[in-house]
Amino acid sequence: MDTADVLRVICELSVRALRAHREQQKHIKEHRNLQEALQQTTSDLEETVHLAGILYETNHRMGRVIDYPFKERGVAPSGESESFEIVLDHVLNQLEGTEGDRMDGAKPPTPAGDVTMTENPTSTGDSPGATGERLWSKPGQGGEKWPFSTAGRQ
Repeated sequence: MDTADVLRVICELSVRALRAHREQQKHIKEHRNLQEALQQTTSDLEETVHLAGILYETNHRMGRVIDYPFKERGVAPSGESESFEIVLDHVLNQLEGTEGDRMDGAKPPTPAGDVTMTENPTSTGDSPGATGERLWSKPGQGGEKWPFSTAGRQ
């Protein structure tokens, strides 16, 4: 090997080393950006979980406040928040409906005896509607925004 060949090999190795160094710097920068994004996402997730907990607790307390007039009238004697369960069932049914739309109208299979409070409010003896009073309407009937209304009361 003569000097020209050696210099050519050294030059080629230097170019490869420079490319590898640039590529490594690019990956290091990308790694830092991903770490920052992960930290931000984790922070956002923790805040969301905290807010969801606050919302759940607030909704649960509001359900108890709404249940108070029912208890005063003797409609809902149980210690659990019936209205909270009704609202929760309504939201879950809406989510299931949204999933059904995404699945081209095919609803997920449900057990034969699975009837929610929103579908049949008089299905249990301890429900607010067990006395025959209709305290809420089915979703899509009546155009109400809320899962319960006083429009159908007798």
